[in-house]
Amino acid sequence: MEENTSPKSIQHQRYACQNTFSEKLEFIIFERDRYTCQSCFNAKDILDKTGFNLKAVHVKPIWEGGETSFENGQSLCSHCIKQTKHMSKVKSSEKLRHKSSILTLLKTFKFYVDFFKKG
Repeated sequence: MEENTSPKSIQHQRYACQNTFSEKLEFIIFERDRYTCQSCFNAKDILDKTGFNLKAVHVKPIWEGGETSFENGQSLCSHCIKQTKHMSKVKSSEKLRHKSSILTLLKTFKFYVDFFKKG
């Protein structure tokens, strides 16, 4: 079987190596976070019973300039990781629509605050 040496494959292999925490660093991150998911705050023993496992992941992703380091690591359960990946796939147009609706709400609130201050 031949090894895939295309530029895309080599780039993916390099990224995969950068994207993972060493076992030692992962252990230190788990210890710091007290073996608790930093999103849902479920402890490892509860996660084991539900079938979810704990992983060390990047706070700031590699592709955004994040490093594989103690400071940029956090403990997340596999369920929260899946939710995070799902949320990152939300289309930017939906994000903009959500942002504009929040701005409209804030402008409306400001209007009523100003109205009642005058009255």
